[in-house]
Amino acid sequence: MKLFYAPPSPYARRCRILARELGLMGRVEEVFAIPYENPEDLLAVNPLAKIPALKEDDGTCWYDSAVINRRLLEVSGQGDSWPDLKGMQIEALVTGITDAGFWIVSENRRTDTDKPSAIWMDRWHDAIERSLVQLELLAAELEGGFDIPAIGAAVALAYLDFRLPDIDWRASCPALAAWYENVSGRPSMQDTIPENL
Repeated sequence: MKLFYAPPSPYARRCRILARELGLMGRVEEVFAIPYENPEDLLAVNPLAKIPALKEDDGTCWYDSAVINRRLLEVSGQGDSWPDLKGMQIEALVTGITDAGFWIVSENRRTDTDKPSAIWMDRWHDAIERSLVQLELLAAELEGGFDIPAIGAAVALAYLDFRLPDIDWRASCPALAAWYENVSGRPSMQDTIPENL
């Protein structure tokens, strides 16, 4: 299987971490791709030109981190460990945090305007702050295993540290900070630390 990724991508990182946690790295070849360059090998797997994208040995293609993670669980024989409704709710929350962070970074990089949209920047920052408050209340739900919701939470918090270090989430989320301190040392997390391109 080929997993298309870029080191800074939090979405690809979710899949890269799960593949390591499931012991699948002997079967998964990571293929570096810069989606903005529309590489032909990526477009052949995902017409949206987005990462992550997964191509199986038989040519079957999958895209979107949630879909790929579901497939990785099936391949590992753990398809029945897909998150329950509460876990899916946490996954939706941490995906929202990641999305808002990604949009802030993208808006700050625009070159077609003098400055970022204050309305959107405020909206995304507010969404992150509200979601962090909610995630702090759910911190106990993340304990006990490094499953898909926990991986998503760890990646979302790491993405804030990586791209938006001005958001001091540890100050307002002590339970999350303690949990993150524990999981951030896992080999799968250390092996996938994001890098600027």
